[in-house]
Amino acid sequence: MNSTRSAKYYYFRSLKILKRKGIIALLQALLSKLKNLLLVTNVADWYCCKDLRDRALNIKAQKHVQVIFDLNDEIVNWLREHNISYPWMHIPEEIKTGISENHVFPHVKYNGEIIGYVKVGFHRVYILDYDESIQFPDRNSFIYDTFVMPKFRGKNIAPFLLNETIKYLKDRKFEKIWCHIPSWNDSSRRAFEKLNFQRIAHVRYFKILNYKFFSKNPTKILLR
Repeated sequence: MNSTRSAKYYYFRSLKILKRKGIIALLQALLSKLKNLLLVTNVADWYCCKDLRDRALNIKAQKHVQVIFDLNDEIVNWLREHNISYPWMHIPEEIKTGISENHVFPHVKYNGEIIGYVKVGFHRVYILDYDESIQFPDRNSFIYDTFVMPKFRGKNIAPFLLNETIKYLKDRKFEKIWCHIPSWNDSSRRAFEKLNFQRIAHVRYFKILNYKFFSKNPTKILLR
């Protein structure tokens, strides 16, 4: 989005807030936006699954599903269509990097419809939380997003899809799988720990204006 379009977007959004909710709500929204421009921070734990020769488990889904291992137009379009409800799904820089680096987005179908996915990167991976790309060592992969549609949760779909992804990477001679999980996301933490992922580091990230700081540098974590 260029600067002109961006200015128009925020102008009309501000008018909408003013018309619907009043001047106080508009000022609150502007202050929140200003705060986000000045300071961005998040906290996550980096996890790793090492030595994939012994890591794949026998996990079954409670539905008869099909897993597709690639990054194709169908999954990209599906992510774009659902981005309104789930704004993190289709990040242009993330998709662009994934296509250029031949990432895979294993996705699971039930009755021909996509109901969940995993985004797996290697080489160079754009990480939304840090708003930058990180270079991964050879034979290292990174899971940077997992999702199952709400009505299909609790049916072992996510563990099944993650385990199938581990098998896929193992067959292609990958040695490590990394992921980073926000500190508040206990359900993801439990899911990955069941699949033998181990917590390696706790990373706090700050962006103040255009300056970025890490409590621990992710590129150094990857060398462990």
